[in-house]
Amino acid sequence: MLTEEIPPEAFMEGPPPEADLLLQRTLGTVRAERTRAVRRRGRLAAAVTATLIAATLAGGVFVGQGLGGDSTHLFEGGTAGGARMSVQMTNTDGGVRLVATVDGITDGEKCWLVVRTKDGRTITAGSWLSHDRSVTLPAAAVVDARDVTGVAVMGTDKRELVAAQVDNT
Repeated sequence: MLTEEIPPEAFMEGPPPEADLLLQRTLGTVRAERTRAVRRRGRLAAAVTATLIAATLAGGVFVGQGLGGDSTHLFEGGTAGGARMSVQMTNTDGGVRLVATVDGITDGEKCWLVVRTKDGRTITAGSWLSHDRSVTLPAAAVVDARDVTGVAVMGTDKRELVAAQVDNT
C-alpha cells in the first residue's frame, strides 16, 4: 500500500527509457555553460581585486615617501669621546620624519632623541636603551623643518650625549 504512493520513476536509475535525450543534452550544455560563466566571473573579480590591491600599495608607498615639495636634509655630529650621530630629516605635512643613526654611547644608557627648535623648545622624538652597537632609530616630531636647529641625544640626567646641528647654509 505504501509503494503505491511512490511514483515508478523513483525506483529507476538514470533517466527513464522514454525520456527525451535531446532535453537531457540541452540541460547538460546549459549547466556546463553556466559553470564556465561563474568561473570566468570569479577569475575576473580576482584579477580586478589583485589590481586594486597593487594600486593601493603602490599609492601608499608613493604617499609614504612623501609627495612633491618634501625636502630631506642630512646632518652629522660627534663628540671628543667618540660618540657619533647622523640624522636624515625629511619635511612632511605636519612635521618632520627623522632617521637617526647613533654610535658610541655607553652601553646600558637610557637615551632620548630630542629635536631642538629656533625658539628654544626641545621635542622628544624617540627613546631607547643603548648597547655596544650603533642604533638606527626612526622617529618623528610635530615641528616644521625650517624651525629645527638640531637633533640631540640626551641621557637620563638631561645631559647631552651627542648632538648634530642643522647646517643653515
